[in-house]
Amino acid sequence: MSSYVYLLLEPETKRPFFAGTHTSSSAARSGLQLSKDHFSELLNSPEADLTDLQQSNIAKLSAQNGVDQAPEDLYRVIARDLRSPAHAELVRNALIISWAEPGALGREPANDPVQFRPYQHLKGDRGRIEGFDPKEAANGNVASVAGSHPHGKYFVYALLDPADGKVFYVGKGRGNRIANHFNQAKNLARVTDQTRRKKKLERLKALLDQGHRPIDATMILARVDDEDEAFLLETFYLKFVFGPWSLENSTGGRDSDLFRAHGDLQHRYGFEIPAERKGADGRRIKEDLFKGAGFDRLLEQASKALNRRITAEGHPPVTFSTPGITGAGELSVNTPLVTPLGQIKLMLHIRSAQTGRLNCSTHPHGRRGSDISRIIWQEVCRLHELGTPQEIGYRRDNHFNPRVWQGEHLAPDIDTLVDRAFFLYRVLMTPLDQQDGLRKEAQARLLTADAALD
Repeated sequence: MSSYVYLLLEPETKRPFFAGTHTSSSAARSGLQLSKDHFSELLNSPEADLTDLQQSNIAKLSAQNGVDQAPEDLYRVIARDLRSPAHAELVRNALIISWAEPGALGREPANDPVQFRPYQHLKGDRGRIEGFDPKEAANGNVASVAGSHPHGKYFVYALLDPADGKVFYVGKGRGNRIANHFNQAKNLARVTDQTRRKKKLERLKALLDQGHRPIDATMILARVDDEDEAFLLETFYLKFVFGPWSLENSTGGRDSDLFRAHGDLQHRYGFEIPAERKGADGRRIKEDLFKGAGFDRLLEQASKALNRRITAEGHPPVTFSTPGITGAGELSVNTPLVTPLGQIKLMLHIRSAQTGRLNCSTHPHGRRGSDISRIIWQEVCRLHELGTPQEIGYRRDNHFNPRVWQGEHLAPDIDTLVDRAFFLYRVLMTPLDQQDGLRKEAQARLLTADAALD
């Protein structure tokens, strides 16, 4: 069984007016199609507790002629394939209280003592809520909040800039979780290199240096007594309410694939369009998850920026494919390059819709593509004294994905991606007898991870 959270939209204005839940018995398919019978059940259910406006709008939907299924443009699925009806109800309540203006989705569920941060304290007045937000400790940091609230020891929180109220990080935790962020920010020299590179710590340190108190840069979004529920709500706020691309989070949260992206209004496979979870339909679901988060537009922007770099050097522009799922499930665009040694594909791609981190690589092209790809990189390595192609990232499937640009060194933004892709373009397209000037750059970029971060 799978549980869903959805919004009904007014027929004329398409504004959301009702948030509901629905449970499906399908184990193989993902996606919710509402029927007129479901609307009739809502109208006749005392538990729905509908307002007069909701009753009127749902009656209009139920009375539409011609089809048993509700038109897809009259509802949007916010969360899909949740583990239980209780999880769906939890997300629904957070949606009504935190995301929507008071009364916009009908009568608000009980939120006393406060379990979810009310809309007016999230989107408007972001002042502290006494008894809900953490207190200030004697040392000036955020006090531990373990077990100190009626709704439980786990909390979902946001870090924000007190100057403008802009949220830049969403997390979940318990106890001293929030205070630990500020302790690390104060002592960056003592934390590991991997931790030190996290942008949220740099932001926090800057705020502390400006004289802001930790308590002023912190707010609680939700409190629960179950860790799985805390993970679920963290992802809801991170992906749907704020949008991960506007935050410093390194991922979109656990089970990010189950939530609609912030600001996405399109029909999506696995959400309003039922699809099998595996096979070709599974790839459509995955592609829509990328597109819902706007990563297709990100790749299109990157390919245009790369073309500007290419044409600025006097070369003709290249033609990139439209964004699509390839290989092991990454979203990518590619273009064939006719190099001095033969044809090869240059690819820009995003491996995961959760992280959004970017990368570029080369792939074989054409019937003899594997042989040509291998010859090209053998010659590049020989010219620039890079060792064997395998040592710098050449794979057994004849793809070249530089080791120094993998893992934590994936490109964090378009500028970095374009710079790397343009370097690969120059190495591939420069005549072999004119590559002497590229040797030091090739060694710096392809042999050391530190150079990849510059």
